[in-house]
Amino acid sequence: MVCYRIFCTLALVGCFVLPSQAARAGRIEWVKARVISVDAARHKVLLKHQRIASVDMDAMTMPFEVQPGQLPAGLKPGDAVEFSVQVQGHELVITRIKRTAQAR
Repeated sequence: MVCYRIFCTLALVGCFVLPSQAARAGRIEWVKARVISVDAARHKVLLKHQRIASVDMDAMTMPFEVQPGQLPAGLKPGDAVEFSVQVQGHELVITRIKRTAQAR
């Protein structure tokens, strides 16, 4: 029982105290993705993205809000991008996004 309590305490501390390697080093984590759809008027983009280590999220397809002024002009479905996110409230918001290549 004592070992279980120690394990639970360490696990909880790790959730709140141990940031990702990128965050500890003060680096921006760039995540690769493919654009599925863009709603520029609402600052939204649907991305099929790789794992986001800084927030412990597996690769998936999901919508993101993009900070105003950060959505590249002419971004369209099929574009390859790299982006960084930040937790704002209960949402992941793209703080930076850049096109890396066009779909073939």
